[in-house]
Amino acid sequence: MGSNDLKEMAAGGMDPSGQGITQAGKICGIVSVVLLVLQFIFALLVFFLQVAVVR
Repeated sequence: MGSNDLKEMAAGGMDPSGQGITQAGKICGIVSVVLLVLQFIFALLVFFLQVAVVR
């Protein structure tokens, strides 16, 4: 959504006064997705290690 809004601001379709906050929101979204993926990988690793130890 942030990318679309930034493109529309650059094209002149939206007011560019919120460009900084839109860019910050886009970056926060990217960081949160990366952290979510890392958390998922870590959870899978812990799960498989627990299964291996129980056997």
